[in-house]
Amino acid sequence: KYQIVEKRIQVFKEAVDSLQDHVDRDLEPAEMKEIFEKAGASQVEAQSSIDSLRPILVEQLRDSKHGGDAAVPAEFRETLNKLKSQQSEVDTAKKRLSDREQKFVAKRLLKDAFQMFEDLEAKLDKVSKAADPLISPKDRENFSGSVLLTRITEALRKHAKDSEKSLEALAEDLCDDGTPSEAKFVEFVRDLPGLWLSEGARPTEEQLKGAFDWIGKNSAGERASISNAVELAEQLRGRFFCISSVTMTEGLTLEASRPVRKMEPGEIIDALDEPELKTPSGVVRIKARAKTDGKEGYVTLSGDRGSKFLEPYSAYREILRVVESGLGETLVGINQTMAYLKNKSEEISNIQHVGSLGEVKAELMKMRVRASKAQSTHTTLKKRIAEAQRRQEREAEQEKKERQEAADKAVAEAMLKEANMTLESIQAEVDAMISSTKDLDSQVADGTLADPIASTDAAERAVGATLESVESGKSKVLHPTKDGAKDSGRGALAQARRSLSELVAKFRPLEDRCKKEV
Repeated sequence: KYQIVEKRIQVFKEAVDSLQDHVDRDLEPAEMKEIFEKAGASQVEAQSSIDSLRPILVEQLRDSKHGGDAAVPAEFRETLNKLKSQQSEVDTAKKRLSDREQKFVAKRLLKDAFQMFEDLEAKLDKVSKAADPLISPKDRENFSGSVLLTRITEALRKHAKDSEKSLEALAEDLCDDGTPSEAKFVEFVRDLPGLWLSEGARPTEEQLKGAFDWIGKNSAGERASISNAVELAEQLRGRFFCISSVTMTEGLTLEASRPVRKMEPGEIIDALDEPELKTPSGVVRIKARAKTDGKEGYVTLSGDRGSKFLEPYSAYREILRVVESGLGETLVGINQTMAYLKNKSEEISNIQHVGSLGEVKAELMKMRVRASKAQSTHTTLKKRIAEAQRRQEREAEQEKKERQEAADKAVAEAMLKEANMTLESIQAEVDAMISSTKDLDSQVADGTLADPIASTDAAERAVGATLESVESGKSKVLHPTKDGAKDSGRGALAQARRSLSELVAKFRPLEDRCKKEV
């Protein structure tokens, strides 16, 4: 039995000795767990064999004392002393096993923590670079052109449908000798029927050029090759973001169509036709192609209860989606990393005999400071992106305001021009009427009228008609047409109102002259 003890202790010691090689090889946790469990099992066997032999020796030693054989107690006593020595070796090996295990755990903890930080900092770097077009003073993009392009391409598709032209044929009109032309684009879009509320509401030439510059360009500034009308037509097609999970089906009708696949939020789809409204259900569906895998089918644009599944694409919306998604993933990574560091530090604190793990705890505390800095970087980045969004919205609102002011100015000028023309026309009509009545007076005085009564009746009708013209003109000046303008009480329209009021006053003398002639 003692030989069995020696053999098992030797197995246990060898198992512990081999652990150093395994720890240095940086094996996976599952593999190391199996190795440690085997070493632990050999420890149990060694300890068990000692524990089972010790009481036997003690009992034999006690019995031999009563037997009278002096040599036997000495032999049992010697074996018992050897057993104590073996126990000491087991205890030493157990301590080494614990040290090896702590060393591996410490190494693995640090490796996992460092890996988490590498992943976290990579995410922060990725979202920061993605946000450069929004926040970088050097690389910041003007996304107003992207937003304007979305509106223009929608109008171009409607124009093509109304004109019964294909997008390829329409794209030809935007090309010069088969090559997409900025000048042709600006000229065509500027005069596109129904796109602008009024002459003054049209974007400037520079703004239209800015929209053209975004054709084929994504939020990262990467540009697709567009060298002919066919490639340009592809860029004019409707493009949408999937904002809520929706099923793509083979047919237009949901009830009788087999599913193609599920569209997930964030996916981009290219429209292959214009949206179709399915009445009486009120569901709007569109034939489209998924950008990721090229699958084609019909997708619901909006539901019968106002629910939306797709929204129009623009590079500005794309960068916001990418950045917001990246910020969300990074925040999850920060929270996971901080929770990991906190939990592991607390676990180490609960261990009574800390060896290598004591040094790890200090490293983990340093990493918690590093995680806090990452959290601060994330917060700062999020604020800068929010500020960039507000700036972009202000710029878009300012451009919209300037276009509206230009529209108001154009309408105001047209109102004043029309009012002045009306006044001049009525002034001429009154002058002609008075001249005619003077001639009538002269003929009456000379007695040269063939039929004085009929002539007088005709003159009275002419005076009444002129008076009606004066009153009609006055009303027209007081209530002008303001198509495409918003009368806010300020600006060009307010000034035009004041000018019109002054013009209206000039109608009063004309009324008085007409009434005098009556």
